[in-house]
Formats: sequence, structure tokens, C-alpha cells
Amino acid sequence: MPGERALDQGPAVLLPDALSPGRTVTGLVGLITPVSVMGGSMACADELPDGLVIADHARRVLVFNRAASRLTGIPARAAIGADVRELLALHDTDGRCWWSCANPYRGLSIRSRHPEMSLYLADGTELLVTVSYVRAPRASGLDPALPGDPARTGGGQVQRLVIMLRGAQQRARLERPRADLVSTVAHELRSPLTSVKGFTATLLAKWGRFTDDQKRVMLETVNADADRVTRLITELLDVSRIESGRMEIHRQLVSVPERAEKIVARRGSTRTRSTRSSGTLLRMRFGTALVP
Repeated sequence: MPGERALDQGPAVLLPDALSPGRTVTGLVGLITPVSVMGGSMACADELPDGLVIADHARRVLVFNRAASRLTGIPARAAIGADVRELLALHDTDGRCWWSCANPYRGLSIRSRHPEMSLYLADGTELLVTVSYVRAPRASGLDPALPGDPARTGGGQVQRLVIMLRGAQQRARLERPRADLVSTVAHELRSPLTSVKGFTATLLAKWGRFTDDQKRVMLETVNADADRVTRLITELLDVSRIESGRMEIHRQLVSVPERAEKIVARRGSTRTRSTRSSGTLLRMRFGTALVP
């Protein structure tokens, strides 16, 4: 399956060594070690949940972790030292090459990162890509060994290009229930708001034509629908708090008959006069186990 390929069993390069200035691919060969922790706090790139690719100023790949191998299907040992543009032939939905459009190595030197974007590999695999720049200090002057036009860049040349990769399948799974939630909320809000708008517009336009009882029924319906909208908004805020972990839920005993009576009373208050006069009757029956 695209984006979920077999893990590359080869270990990745330790991040601090790959990011240190002046490190070359030849010097990295001896640094390829199994997943370990240095000093109790320094994790290996293979421990990262997302794909990590780091290229140097010469566009050579220094770091290619296990998650990147899983997402791209390229073994880490084959990726180390390769040209990052050829290794990750990224293009957008229109087929345009990202490397040509963004020109990360010879583009504007004030850029620090590219936000997450949806790009595709040559085989059509969709990836969520984030790109960050590690640039040379401007005060240090220009290094002719680094790419960039000195007259145009004025310093800040790219030393490292850090690329983070994520599979698009996970985002699609997360967005699907959110889209369903938005659709449901929009439907639930439309009904009471339509009622409020209709009754208020009718009362404003034809106030003198209605009796006091008719006006009271309309205003009670508007009030009930306004309460319904308030409850929906409160529930949405509660869902947001639950997802962010900011809401504590405590279990307690609840009287089911009392709650049912309140729900029926609210539903009955939203009925119009014509519905009430039609003889509709709601009857509740509770087992002995539910009665306190």
C-alpha cells in the first residue's frame, strides 16, 4: 500500500552528529549506530514518529530515518549520500516540480521554513511535507563553498535542509469525522435558526393581525429554539474541551425519569398550536428498576 511500506531495518544517523557543521558523508559512515540514547536524553532519529530527511549544502542526504523509509519505500542505507532532489522527486497536484518552484538552495535567503503542504512522489504517493532551513550566520560572511549568489543573497546561505514527512492517510482519517461533525452541527443549527428567523419576521411584518395567544405561541417557540441553539453551542465547546483534555468528567447518579420528562417538556414547548391541537400524545413508561 502506498505510504505504508515495509520498515527499513537499517539504523539512522544520530541527529546531533548529522547537524554538526562541517560533517561530511564520509564522516557519517562511522556514526551509523543502532538506536540508542546518548547521555540519557539524546534519542536517535529512528525514534521519531515522522519521516526525517536532512540534506547538507551540497544537496547530499545526511539523515534518512526509518519512518522516511517506510513512507517512501527507499532503504536508509541507499538514501545516505544521494542527491535529495533525485531521492525525493516531489511535485504538486498540477505536476510541477517542487524543487524548481521553491528553489530552496538558491531562493530568498530570508526564508526559514515552508509550512506543511501536500506533495507527491514520482509513484503518486501523497505525503505531507514540512521544510525548514538551517542557514549560515549573516555576520560570518559568505562561504564560496555554499550555494547561492553572493551578490543576491548577502549571506544566510543554506547549510542544512530539514524535511519532515507524514503520511496523508492519517490526516484523511482525522478529517473525515470532523467533516461529519461539521455537517451534523450545520443541520442541527439550521432548524432552530430557520424557526427563529421565520417567526420573528412574521411578527414584525404582521404584528397587528395576530391575537395575544398566537403571539405568545410564536414567542415561546422562538425562546425554545434559542435555548436549543445555546445547548448545541455549549455541547460543541464541551467536545472541544474533551478533545484537548481540559474537561474533567465525573460520574454521578442520574434519575432517568426526571431527565426524560425534561426532554419531553422541551420538545412539547417547541410544538406549534396546530400540532398541539392535532391530538398528538406522548406517553412515558418506566420500569420499576428506573424509579428511585
